[in-house]
Amino acid sequence: MKGEALWDIKTVRESWQKPFQELAFTEKKQRILPSEYQADHLRRFQNVLIVKDQLLGATELANIQKASEYMNKTRGWSVKFKRDEHSDLFLRQTVGKRTQKITEEEVVLIEESMQQVVNLVWSELFSFLMTEPENIHYVNTWINNGPLPAQSGRYHFTHYDCDEYLEFSKGLFRFPAYAAVFYIDISPEVEGGVTWFPEIKQGVIPKTNRLAIFDASLAHAVLPATAPKKAARTVMVMNVWDYQTRDEQVELTNGILGYTENRREELQWIP
Repeated sequence: MKGEALWDIKTVRESWQKPFQELAFTEKKQRILPSEYQADHLRRFQNVLIVKDQLLGATELANIQKASEYMNKTRGWSVKFKRDEHSDLFLRQTVGKRTQKITEEEVVLIEESMQQVVNLVWSELFSFLMTEPENIHYVNTWINNGPLPAQSGRYHFTHYDCDEYLEFSKGLFRFPAYAAVFYIDISPEVEGGVTWFPEIKQGVIPKTNRLAIFDASLAHAVLPATAPKKAARTVMVMNVWDYQTRDEQVELTNGILGYTENRREELQWIP
């Protein structure tokens, strides 16, 4: 029946786990780069999923929720943060450009709010989860925002978070060390929309001010959700990288995949 929930949300509201046996990921293993080219050695725990509630205080949460309202005009925003080796803080490399729909002041509020979340998560969780935190140099972030119309049967397909230019140019998967989803604003009327990890058979129920951190080599999906037309589902996604992902497609023809000096900047193809 249209609009029917996948389960009784009242029975699972207090728990973040919800098993779901469908949507198994079936990509060929040959497309995944070998472990020596992955960030596995930087990850203290493999196949991990960590959930933390009440990540932000009331003021900080209100700030990023206010910033996300501006993105009703743009449907989303992305920022790449680079770690400053002296302060150990992740900073914006450049301030995002204003558009016809959004002012410079609004851009600053959006990006400063995102930066605050990144540094809080880094100081409290990410740095502990790394074997070599000094070799983490970038956090790529984006916010998806906007009303969630009734969408019974629709979802975000099972996928990997990965270096998209390697994926799109040669179909190769290179993963971040960790990924994270921060639920900025989830209307109580939203039913479903669980982030599901088929390989470990775990899921995260969306809830305002909830953070989920996971091994970025885990495939994941967003399961179907239903909600009234104006219900909000605003999330911030973070990918933690040991190198700078490229801004253009990568041409890989022959040779061996390796790192640039000090593993800090980007993957390169070594003849």
